Amino acid sequence: MKITSKQYALSLYKLVQNRDEKEINFVLKNFVNVLAKNSDLKLSKKIITEFEKFCDEADGTAKIDVISVKKLDKEIIGLLNKHIAAKLDKKNIIINNKISKNILGGIILKYGDTIIDGSFRKKINCLKNKLNK
Repeated sequence: MKITSKQYALSLYKLVQNRDEKEINFVLKNFVNVLAKNSDLKLSKKIITEFEKFCDEADGTAKIDVISVKKLDKEIIGLLNKHIAAKLDKKNIIINNKISKNILGGIILKYGDTIIDGSFRKKINCLKNKLNK
């Protein structure tokens, strides 16, 4: 049976909870040995990503990618932060503002598997598709 990166991450998360540093180091050493024994060291990056998701969920943190044409100012980031925190019922919102000229305007929000595309490019494409029908 193949173990997924998410399963490994969940196991690791449960193993390190409420442990001191010395115990965590011991658990990590054994965890890496298990990955090596199962020839799954190549999953390390995905496991770390999934592990961070479990930690964020436990801390009430959400990491959001906000794509815009130019860097958003602090006031806009603050408003987005407040709105997203209320919408997702999270204590901490970490916004990563990425710049892309390709969206032409507006913003795109990415959280986990959810994408909210409020870009001008999408609106133009929708209008174009309606006109072509």
